[in-house]
Amino acid sequence: MPSSVPGTSATACESSRPTRSNPPVISVGNLTTGGTGKTPLVAWLAEHLRETGHRVGLLSRGYRGEDNGTGNDEKKLLEALCGDIPHVQDPDRVSGADQAINAHECNV
Repeated sequence: MPSSVPGTSATACESSRPTRSNPPVISVGNLTTGGTGKTPLVAWLAEHLRETGHRVGLLSRGYRGEDNGTGNDEKKLLEALCGDIPHVQDPDRVSGADQAINAHECNV
């Protein structure tokens, strides 16, 4: 079950306790896979936040990504829509968040 506390996230499969992140995390998702408009919403939100002065980073698990390092369809589409915004794909979301913060200096 996702956390409802801003800046935290966890699922029953990942952790028994939420992990706090600084900067804040905005999670876009639902129980339906594919075709519900999540990726275009993420692109719009990322661009909007960037235009308002935030250093945005995108983080996803990289589900069904290609072994050659190019990522999955979601990453490819987000690069086409907002290619100058860093997108980290890592099955370990805490590790991916650390990378987005430390390597790309993201603040949201």
